[in-house]
This record gives sequence, C-alpha cells and structure tokens, in this order.
Amino acid sequence: MTRFAIEGGLDSETAYNTSDLYIYNMNKCISIDEVLDLHFEMVSYFTKCMQNLKKENMLKNSDYSCSEISSFLAFNSQSHFTEAFRKKNGVTPKQFRDKEYKHHISR
Repeated sequence: MTRFAIEGGLDSETAYNTSDLYIYNMNKCISIDEVLDLHFEMVSYFTKCMQNLKKENMLKNSDYSCSEISSFLAFNSQSHFTEAFRKKNGVTPKQFRDKEYKHHISR
C-alpha cells in the first residue's frame, strides 16, 4: 500500500508514517473485525490523500473549471468541493490556483 501511494504521488514521509501507524495498530488487533476496521481506515485515509493530491494537480495543471473538477471528483456540488478544499488547504480552490499559477510562471 505504501509503495502504491508513493508511486501515485503521495509524499513519501506521509506514506511511510501512515504505514508505520498501520503496523503499530495492527499489533494491537485481537480479532479479525479489528483488522478489517483498521484496514478500511487506512485505505480510506490513503484514498483521501490521493484525492486531495488529484484536486491540487488538476487545479495546477489543467484548464478545467472548479465546477468541472468538482464533478470529475464526484462532489455533490461545487460549494461542497470548495468547502472541503478550504478545510484541507486553508484556501479556496481559486486562491490555490491563482497562487500556484503565478508560482509556476515565475519559475
């Protein structure tokens, strides 16, 4: 799972720290249900990380509108996409795109 996450673009520190946490918690599991719950949590976490990376990459490297990106990523609405992005990144998708676009041009 860690290798897949890194190959998918997740930074290696996050991937390895999450993997270490998974292994640590796996040692505490005493039933198959606990193992399944832990596995589901980790897969969900990696999926959210990868989805956030995809959002950022689409904003940085495409001409798709925020509405189109929110639709591609199966958000119920653009406002839900904007709020989820702001909660994770501290800025709106438009603010992120404007900053990254200017940063990309200045390189």
